Amino acid sequence: YILGTVPELFAELIWRSRQTWECRGHYERVVSQGELDQRLSMRRSVAYAYDLAAGTALKPEHLVFKRPGTGIAPTEVDSIIGKTLQSDVVANRLVVPSDIELP
Repeated sequence: YILGTVPELFAELIWRSRQTWECRGHYERVVSQGELDQRLSMRRSVAYAYDLAAGTALKPEHLVFKRPGTGIAPTEVDSIIGKTLQSDVVANRLVVPSDIELP
């Protein structure tokens, strides 16, 4: 095998291999300040899909997920289903705890 017998070629192979390895970047993911600043605006919150009247028991079809992510997270939607609205709400407004009847 020619690379094993010519030291200069083998040294070049090692050098290029190390360059390729460095091009992969670092394993540890570092979140930039810009990404941190946008985190809330990029995630979603639970919102009303329609105008709904007070006394409505919330069903999945009454809810959608919208930006910004400053309200109730979509992962918490199951805790809202079946709750009763305390007042009239309008479409596309984020759900807030004071909208629903607490247990």
